[in-house]
Amino acid sequence: SHGLYHAQSGDTLVQGKSGLPIFVGVMSFAVKAVIEKAAKDGDLADGEYEITIAGGYDYEKFLRKVAPHRFMAYDVDTLVETLAGLVSIKRDRLYMTMSLPDGGVVIKKSELPDLPPTTRHRIECHR
Repeated sequence: SHGLYHAQSGDTLVQGKSGLPIFVGVMSFAVKAVIEKAAKDGDLADGEYEITIAGGYDYEKFLRKVAPHRFMAYDVDTLVETLAGLVSIKRDRLYMTMSLPDGGVVIKKSELPDLPPTTRHRIECHR
């Protein structure tokens, strides 16, 4: 489902024609939650953001696409950690994610978000 939502209230402004009403309601709830968190934390810049709501199977596929480093094992410890992460994704839940602009790098399984561009460039050049 997709739609446009009011930036301050999170209310549905326009609903896509193919969306089921339950998904539109869930999306409105998700948008309101993001607005509340951004207002509280003050760390979300104005702009357009993509919010995805998915069941366990689709959430796992999403993670494999956007964070493949979470599914890579480098030794026995990271293999156990990776398997634990996989089995922790419940199939009877809904997961909400919001995509943010790129701003960091990943080294093995360590995420380094929000690096200054010069630092990010230096790390990426030395790989």
